[in-house]
Amino acid sequence: AFGVYINDIAYFNNEWYVAGNFTMFNGVEDIAVYRTGTWQKVGTNDTLQGSFTNVNDLEIYNNNLIAAGLIMQSQGNVGHGIQSWDGSSWFELGTSLQDWNNSTANSIQVFDAYPFNGLLYVGGDFSFAGNVPADRFAIWDGSKWCGTNDDFGTWGNVQSISSFNDT
Repeated sequence: AFGVYINDIAYFNNEWYVAGNFTMFNGVEDIAVYRTGTWQKVGTNDTLQGSFTNVNDLEIYNNNLIAAGLIMQSQGNVGHGIQSWDGSSWFELGTSLQDWNNSTANSIQVFDAYPFNGLLYVGGDFSFAGNVPADRFAIWDGSKWCGTNDDFGTWGNVQSISSFNDT
């Protein structure tokens, strides 16, 4: 089928999670956990809302599972661009990420999240993080967002983040 894909797999709390852009026969969409022999929803309700929603990346950070991608609060999601699962509930990281108008009215997308040295580095197509200027690259320190004063241009975005020689 067109547009059906899995972008990432993570092992969290002794369970396998898959995420991407998909709908399973049992109605599970975009993120699923393998539990008791079947793929199930992550949470008690539809955990990711919206017809264009997809998850690009799953990461483990501060004992939580981070889901990052095209996730919009205006479509009923907890976070905007990124949200966190603690094993029983979804929650927002600060006030999430914002568009060029410093709002969550328009779509933004996170392509990669990278936990490193106690911080979570996030890259994608957004302009603010926690209402702080963060041109396509931001850092979550566990309690607040920080911008980096980078400028990736009008049409640029950050697709991947990594470290080299422990930096």
